[in-house]
Amino acid sequence: MRYGYRKIRVLLNREGWPVGEYLVYGLYQEEGLALKKPPNQAWSLDFVADELQDGRRFRCLTMVDVYTRERLAIEAGQSLNATDSEL
Repeated sequence: MRYGYRKIRVLLNREGWPVGEYLVYGLYQEEGLALKKPPNQAWSLDFVADELQDGRRFRCLTMVDVYTRERLAIEAGQSLNATDSEL
Protein backbone atom coordinates (compact mmCIF):
# COMPACT_ATOMS: atom_id res chain seq x y z
CA MET A 1 0.00 0.00 0.00
CA ARG A 2 1.30 3.46 -0.86
CA TYR A 3 0.61 6.50 1.31
CA GLY A 4 0.32 10.12 0.30
CA TYR A 5 2.61 12.74 1.80
CA ARG A 6 -0.05 13.90 4.27
CA LYS A 7 -0.44 10.42 5.74
CA ILE A 8 3.36 10.01 5.96
CA ARG A 9 3.59 13.34 7.84
CA VAL A 10 0.95 12.20 10.34
CA LEU A 11 2.79 8.93 10.90
CA LEU A 12 6.12 10.74 11.38
CA ASN A 13 4.56 13.19 13.85
CA ARG A 14 3.08 10.29 15.84
CA GLU A 15 6.55 8.76 16.07
CA GLY A 16 7.96 11.99 17.50
CA TRP A 17 9.47 13.55 14.37
CA PRO A 18 8.30 17.21 14.31
CA VAL A 19 8.28 17.68 10.50
CA GLY A 20 6.22 20.17 8.55
CA GLU A 21 3.98 19.52 5.59
CA TYR A 22 6.21 21.36 3.10
CA LEU A 23 9.31 19.40 4.11
CA VAL A 24 7.54 16.06 3.71
CA TYR A 25 5.98 17.16 0.43
CA GLY A 26 9.35 18.29 -0.97
CA LEU A 27 11.03 15.00 -0.03
CA TYR A 28 8.07 13.05 -1.36
CA GLN A 29 8.31 14.77 -4.75
CA GLU A 30 12.11 14.54 -4.84
CA GLU A 31 12.00 10.78 -4.35
CA GLY A 32 9.38 10.40 -7.09
CA LEU A 33 6.75 8.93 -4.79
CA ALA A 34 3.87 11.05 -6.04
CA LEU A 35 0.73 9.10 -6.78
CA LYS A 36 -0.14 10.07 -10.33
CA LYS A 37 -3.31 9.27 -12.22
CA PRO A 38 -3.72 9.62 -15.96
CA PRO A 39 -6.11 12.53 -16.61
CA ASN A 40 -8.58 10.36 -18.47
CA GLN A 41 -9.15 8.09 -15.46
CA ALA A 42 -10.86 10.52 -13.08
CA TRP A 43 -14.57 9.81 -12.90
CA SER A 44 -17.32 11.29 -10.81
CA LEU A 45 -20.27 9.22 -9.54
CA ASP A 46 -23.43 10.75 -8.15
CA PHE A 47 -26.93 9.65 -7.17
CA VAL A 48 -29.79 11.90 -8.30
CA ALA A 49 -33.29 11.45 -6.90
CA ASP A 50 -36.60 12.90 -8.02
CA GLU A 51 -40.32 12.28 -7.80
CA LEU A 52 -42.84 11.76 -10.59
CA GLN A 53 -46.13 13.67 -10.72
CA ASP A 54 -48.03 10.67 -9.31
CA GLY A 55 -45.74 10.52 -6.26
CA ARG A 56 -43.47 7.64 -7.30
CA ARG A 57 -39.80 8.25 -6.60
CA PHE A 58 -36.86 7.22 -8.73
CA ARG A 59 -33.07 7.44 -8.51
CA CYS A 60 -30.37 7.74 -11.14
CA LEU A 61 -26.71 6.86 -10.75
CA THR A 62 -24.63 9.00 -13.10
CA MET A 63 -20.98 8.52 -14.08
CA VAL A 64 -19.12 11.41 -15.74
CA ASP A 65 -15.52 11.72 -16.92
CA VAL A 66 -14.17 14.72 -14.98
CA TYR A 67 -11.88 16.00 -17.75
CA THR A 68 -13.97 15.52 -20.88
CA ARG A 69 -17.37 15.97 -19.18
CA GLU A 70 -18.49 12.94 -21.17
CA ARG A 71 -21.42 10.99 -19.74
CA LEU A 72 -20.15 7.45 -19.34
CA ALA A 73 -23.27 5.83 -17.89
CA ILE A 74 -26.67 6.50 -16.33
CA GLU A 75 -28.49 3.80 -14.40
CA ALA A 76 -32.11 4.58 -13.39
CA GLY A 77 -34.65 2.75 -11.27
CA GLN A 78 -37.20 3.03 -8.48
CA SER A 79 -35.18 1.01 -5.97
CA LEU A 80 -31.64 1.69 -7.10
CA ASN A 81 -28.90 0.98 -4.55
CA ALA A 82 -25.14 1.29 -4.88
CA THR A 83 -24.86 -2.52 -5.10
CA ASP A 84 -27.52 -2.84 -7.83
CA SER A 85 -25.50 -1.07 -10.49
CA GLU A 86 -23.47 -3.05 -13.05
CA LEU A 87 -21.10 -0.18 -13.82
